[in-house]
Parts: sequence; C-alpha cells; structure tokens
Amino acid sequence: MKLLLLHSPLTGPSVWQNLAPLLQARGFDVLVPDYRDALSGAPPYYPAIIQSIAAQAHEADVPVAHSGAGALVSALVSAISPRAVVFMDALLPHPGKRWFDTVPEAMRVHLRGLESGEHLPSWDRWWSTGTLEAMLPDIALRKVFTAELPSLPLGYFEECAPDISLPEKFPCAYLQLSSGYDTEVREAQSLGWPTQRLTRNHLAMLTHPDEAADELCSLMQAIA
Repeated sequence: MKLLLLHSPLTGPSVWQNLAPLLQARGFDVLVPDYRDALSGAPPYYPAIIQSIAAQAHEADVPVAHSGAGALVSALVSAISPRAVVFMDALLPHPGKRWFDTVPEAMRVHLRGLESGEHLPSWDRWWSTGTLEAMLPDIALRKVFTAELPSLPLGYFEECAPDISLPEKFPCAYLQLSSGYDTEVREAQSLGWPTQRLTRNHLAMLTHPDEAADELCSLMQAIA
C-alpha cells in the first residue's frame, strides 16, 4: 500500500522525517511530496497546491494529511481518487470557506496583527516564546523543522477552498495528537469515522514516531 504523507502548507516535508522510515519498515510504500513552491507564486493557491501534489502522488492509495493539509483533502480526493484518507491532527475540509473562517475570532485578530508586507510570519512565530521549544525540545530536529517554515501570503488564508466535498461514505479516519483538535475529532466521530487519540503534541510524528506509527497502522487496518 502506498501512503502519501502531506505536510501542512504552514510547515515542510521534514515533519515526516522520523515517521516515514518506520512506515516503510512496516511494509508501506511512502511518498512525501513537497508542494511549497505552489505557495510562492500568484493566486489562486489551492489549485496550484492540488496540481503539485497530484503530480507527485504516483497513484498513492491513502493520503495522510497533517494539520492544515486537511483542508486540501476533498479537492485532492477528486484529483487522484485514492482508496481512503487519514487526517492526523488536521483541519477537516471546509469547501467554499476561507482558512480564516475556520479559526476563532481571537486568532484572526492575532494573526492580522502579525501581518507584514501582505504575508504572515512563519508558523513558529505565531506563538509565545518557548512554545515550539516545549513541543520540539531536540535542538537539531527543531533547526531542521524551522528551516522549512514558510512565510505565507495572506491571500492563501483569505482564499476560499475549492467547493468540493468528500464523496458520500468515502473511507476516512482521524488520528488526534493534541487537545487543540478536540472539535475535529468529535466531528469525525459524529460522521462515523474510526478515530484514535494519541495524547502527545501536534508534532508527535516527530517527537513520538513509534507511537504515531502504531496508531496510524491501526487506523489503516480499519479503513483500507
């Protein structure tokens, strides 16, 4: 089975560097596309991202979407026709809505206050001092991770996602890594999706890859 590990638009492919080899050791083919260039050009951004991922998908069976990559899933399913999808501490698709529509008002105000030159700062600068260090204490690992973090155009956050919904009864599962995604996992449960909780942190695929691999494999058995 071929897995397509999707990093968030706010991060880079190194977020999968510890989990990918563990999944390969368990017999999966693993692809880790890098679509950051799709966000460096002119809008619209969503079609460019989907086109970039689809070109690197090589008939993948199951996309695994982390964080903001969840917003891409319904359009990606339409583009590449996978067998199933796993959301990992991820947003759920929000067809026809902006990213800013999915976050609390306080977050919108905070981020707009950080705007500079029609761009938002890299994700690590969204939070108070020490937040990322606590989540990712390994200095070398953190250096690699932060080196890939882009400063995204404000237009990405203001662009409506493609108005495409997941097909009815399409096999999906949800792996929660942190309490920040309680709402999403509850919605996944309400839709009847298999769910697992790994009470670690949003970057648990980096900090606790063995545990993340165990939970992901369990969900894979349930849906694919």
